[in-house]
Amino acid sequence: MDGLLQSSDDLAATSRRASALSVLAFTDDAAVADGLGRLADGEAIPWVEVQPGGLRAALDEPAFDADAVLLDVTDLAEREAVDGIRALAARSDRALVAIGRQNDVGLYRALLAAGARDYLTVPLDEAALAQALSPRAAPSAPRAVESAQTLRPRLNLTIGARGGSGASALAVDTAWWAAERLGVETGLVDLDVHYGACALALDLMPGRGLRDALESPERIDSLFVGSAMMNAGERLFVLAAEEDPEEPVFPAEDGPSRLVDALCESFGCLVVDLPRAVAGAYPAVLARADAVTLVSDQTLGGLRDALRLKQLCQKRAPDASIALAVREPTGGKPAVSRKEFEKGYGAGIDWTIPSLPKQAAEAAAAGRPLVSLLRTGHPYAKSVAALAERCVDPAGLPPKRRRKWLW
Repeated sequence: MDGLLQSSDDLAATSRRASALSVLAFTDDAAVADGLGRLADGEAIPWVEVQPGGLRAALDEPAFDADAVLLDVTDLAEREAVDGIRALAARSDRALVAIGRQNDVGLYRALLAAGARDYLTVPLDEAALAQALSPRAAPSAPRAVESAQTLRPRLNLTIGARGGSGASALAVDTAWWAAERLGVETGLVDLDVHYGACALALDLMPGRGLRDALESPERIDSLFVGSAMMNAGERLFVLAAEEDPEEPVFPAEDGPSRLVDALCESFGCLVVDLPRAVAGAYPAVLARADAVTLVSDQTLGGLRDALRLKQLCQKRAPDASIALAVREPTGGKPAVSRKEFEKGYGAGIDWTIPSLPKQAAEAAAAGRPLVSLLRTGHPYAKSVAALAERCVDPAGLPPKRRRKWLW
């Protein structure tokens, strides 16, 4: 009789397991397993089972006898991790929590869009892990995402009036400053699909994401955005292309505008390097702009084209703030004096960008933004800082500090 009946302790344990949270973890990380064990010992998670193999092993399981499933995606490429989570979410109603070592907001968004409840990076904070596994848990976005969502998204266009004016370099520096110095999650898009320089400046290898987005805008969603953008820093994400010059790209009529709209939903600040050759062909993008920065050299041709672009922007983006940055010549006097340039342009020059060939070469060799190599008090850094502050919602700017003198 005694062998056929459970003891009162066994019945109590079975009852606790039936009514409390149960967790099944797939990981080879001993530290994660130990952390789960400590949570179980402290009754934060009443029942835990750990199996090896990570997400791949979980995909081989027909069903999960647990309330929540912890999935280690450390050794997987982003696409495989996202596809695996999507496959599990399609056949299971269990809460899926992914863990990995890659601190990437794009990956975080892609995994949540695929069906994960949350994505945590290792080493794990045990309190955050317990909260993520809780039945009442809501996805906890990284701090950068939370700050970006409280800000009004801003679209900022950088247009070079002349080839070689340095517009792409300035776009890269502005986006980097907004992300790294101002702490705003920032997207950088280079719409020159054949000869764009933004990815090259950051030592990134672009894929087909930009072309696919322009030609097939119906594919654009949060998952697509998360997988197509390249991570250039904790808060800076880049979308660019290097298409074969012999293969023309034919954007859908609403491709550029739908792409920009989708990215503005994902970032607090979006900087777009817009080639002058297509500026007039994307009226909806111009109309969406909050700020436009025209970049020119101080030549007669630069004056003519800067004026034409200003007139185009005033027509297509009447509510946008239009500013002019003029790059100093490498050597000698400019072909057109500042007074003559401003008179012909019909407005003042907002920023004069110093020529720094030596530092620019060092930045190119290192695959880093030029401004990241300069002290914050450098004239070029001050110009970039002013441009970046113009590109973000003022609510996201840190408070101005007042110097306190001790004498």
